[in-house]
Amino acid sequence: MEAQTAARGGSDSEQSWAPGVGDLLVIVGAIVLLVSLFLNWWKDPASEVSVSAWTALEIADLILAALAIIALVLAFPAPPG
Repeated sequence: MEAQTAARGGSDSEQSWAPGVGDLLVIVGAIVLLVSLFLNWWKDPASEVSVSAWTALEIADLILAALAIIALVLAFPAPPG
């Protein structure tokens, strides 16, 4: 077994991470959520004023951003050691 691992150029302690479908969905969803917080959510046609999530929401925008960042952190495996 060690000869096969050495032939591939690595050891048993070196493991590469290949994301699964669920990991990719979490990563894409978290990035989309973070980007959407900066987009215009509402626009008043009379005054041409547009509002993003950062200006419209008080605490919910911070909670959504924190959840997206936590999801990104948890989607990647912890470094060995």
